[in-house]
Amino acid sequence: MTDVEINLRAVVQWTFPILQHEVIDGSTLGVVIDLGWHVLSRVTLHLQGIVTPELGVGGQLAAAETSAAAVRWWFERLAGRPVAWSVELVDGFACVGDVLDTGRPGGVDGRLSAWMLREGYAIQAAAGETEHAWTSSELDRIEALRAFM
Repeated sequence: MTDVEINLRAVVQWTFPILQHEVIDGSTLGVVIDLGWHVLSRVTLHLQGIVTPELGVGGQLAAAETSAAAVRWWFERLAGRPVAWSVELVDGFACVGDVLDTGRPGGVDGRLSAWMLREGYAIQAAAGETEHAWTSSELDRIEALRAFM
């Protein structure tokens, strides 16, 4: 028998049901997904195409907590409605994707990232951007949204 090295460089995209979720920050979720056939996987999902303030980064705490609270509110609002997520798995480790409210009426973008952008809790990420140099006015604007939750 010969040893074979397998290189997983392909991008695979699927939609899975979320069994559990934990909000890490406004653009990152820890989720347990059902892969089918009684196979569960816990992964970190980075919402694709958006950037939110980071917890643990100096000066961003209040805005980061506001963005994270907005994500929790989004999930609470969906209680009892079907929710799924799509993921792109690159190299077998990196997970980026989005959470989808599958119960939204036609023509309404039900992606969590789209809602975060529409409501002002996130900004559009530049190509390849994972961190953003936040200005104080951007952070203040996000923090002020907490009053509307």
